[in-house]
Amino acid sequence: EGSVSRVDLYDFGRTAIARVKVGDREQQLSCDLPGTSTGLLDKLQAKGVTIEVHTPEPPNQLLKVLGDVAFPLLVIAGLLFFRSQAGGAGGPMGMMGQSKAKVMMTPETGVKFDDVAGIDEAKEELTEIVDFLKAPERFVKVGAKIPKGVLLTGPPGTGKTLMAKALAGESGVPF
Repeated sequence: EGSVSRVDLYDFGRTAIARVKVGDREQQLSCDLPGTSTGLLDKLQAKGVTIEVHTPEPPNQLLKVLGDVAFPLLVIAGLLFFRSQAGGAGGPMGMMGQSKAKVMMTPETGVKFDDVAGIDEAKEELTEIVDFLKAPERFVKVGAKIPKGVLLTGPPGTGKTLMAKALAGESGVPF
């Protein structure tokens, strides 16, 4: 009786901190209230207890805006970082879908027709293409058209790639 001197209400009346005199000491007790009723407040006022209601501080609007902007920026930065680490079509936006292959100005495949064994008929047919690639003017004077490419067909493992490397090595063009 008369031991409570002051009650502070926080969180819209859900939390109360009461100053209670126990013996010759004054202590603060914190308790959660299920719902502040007017009956409790009337009883406290009737006993002469000081009641103070603390309204919560409004959140800082600058921090709220920064939070709303920072999260999407972090997501976008993370996606760009992972895209650049993936290789492939990475790089500037204008380079999307372009190959990073390099064209050597003086190509050297290290393979010549002498290194390819067995397919003599194919080597004889490809020597005409080598002659054309080395000196195309001769063939253009006669009226020949420049070929767009050569198609080598056959089952896997029969040396098509090796023959193409030898063709490029003999004629001095990029493989």
